[in-house]
Amino acid sequence: MNPVGRRNFAKSLGLVGLLAVGVEGYKQSKERIVYKQDELPTAELEKQLETKPVLQLQATYGEVIPPTQLYGTNSMYVLNVGPTYKAGTEKRIQVKIVPGPDGKLYVKENDIWRKM
Repeated sequence: MNPVGRRNFAKSLGLVGLLAVGVEGYKQSKERIVYKQDELPTAELEKQLETKPVLQLQATYGEVIPPTQLYGTNSMYVLNVGPTYKAGTEKRIQVKIVPGPDGKLYVKENDIWRKM
């Protein structure tokens, strides 16, 4: 093996080793991540949160009906108000966010307040 071939082999071995160390490090760090349990507010705090102004996000999901094609219209403008959903599949989801008295954000999802 000539000297240039040895150097190229060593370089490629270094890249493979670096990749192997990175993958192993990722596996170990992923195993050590511990997620804390949801912190639920007390009943008194929930009453306080309900009376405060909230930021509300809303989305609609369901089976979308393709829009009808308009042929032969004399108008150059067509109003599209959004997707139309098949009857019975439409589901509207709402999430509310409010800051609590402790300075933390609280999210109301599925009628349950949770601390973020």
